[in-house]
Amino acid sequence: MNRSTACFKAVVIFTSLLFIFSSCSKRSGDPRVLVFTKTTGYHHESIVAGIAAIEKLGNQQHFQVDT
Repeated sequence: MNRSTACFKAVVIFTSLLFIFSSCSKRSGDPRVLVFTKTTGYHHESIVAGIAAIEKLGNQQHFQVDT
């Protein structure tokens, strides 16, 4: 790959990223976190306590938790 091709690709990538990130708008409301737990076979007892801890943290730090 010659230098002009590499430079052109870099400009295209930079322009594309700039367009993507400038077109993103911030969602209104509190941030949301998805907690996904899936086990096959053994189900560790601490999963329920971990979910409760993340939900408590969400209440304290003002983010919503979906489980």
